[in-house]
Amino acid sequence: LPEDSTVNSGLYGRITTAPTGGSFQGSVEGLFGTPDASSGAVYSGVGSSVFSSGDAIAGSLANEVEFKPVNFSTNVNESFLVGYLAYTNGRTSLGTNVDSVPLDISFAFDDPSIISDIFTFAFDFDITTNSTGDPILDADSLFLLSQESIGTFTQDNRLYSLELLGFSTDLGLTAEDTFVLPEDQTVFTGLYARISAVPVPASGVLLVASGVLLVLGLFLMAPSFVFRRRAIAYQ
Repeated sequence: LPEDSTVNSGLYGRITTAPTGGSFQGSVEGLFGTPDASSGAVYSGVGSSVFSSGDAIAGSLANEVEFKPVNFSTNVNESFLVGYLAYTNGRTSLGTNVDSVPLDISFAFDDPSIISDIFTFAFDFDITTNSTGDPILDADSLFLLSQESIGTFTQDNRLYSLELLGFSTDLGLTAEDTFVLPEDQTVFTGLYARISAVPVPASGVLLVASGVLLVLGLFLMAPSFVFRRRAIAYQ
């Protein structure tokens, strides 16, 4: 502020509003990657949609998880099915399961044609010691580690996020972050996601106070997809 001078400066702020509308269609593919495993681990299925872990004891099966993707058609702010997880909870020898394995998901939009890329979901397998003979008490559990947004994208100057909601057995009406896996059984669950409208800047009003010009301006954001890479872990 120069001495004995009058100067003008614009002070800028931002208010945001959430856009609405829009529909999306596309397809999904999921492949398991290379696991983090000790020297005694037994596994198969790297590069495929079915991953097996552990040395099955006599009369049982190895632990096996399969991702079954589906095509999708959804509106903004509606939950939609990404795919099914089928998990076979077998009985395996101690020390033969892998520590972790990534599930790489390719997500391709057909309408509108936006992006095709790969990202990884984060799960944790809690392997329970079989001690009671009860399939529920001896059940393992599958946990969803993170339900934060996977990424953001713009379409028609609108900003959207893609987020994972969790497991659902009621067609997406409710979603949970835990899925119980009874011993010696194969169980299924749906994996659901949602595309949501993200608040984007909107033009504001012009204010004048005490001789200072206050402008709440229009700021447009157009970030690209950002993906967070995670892993599935057996314990």
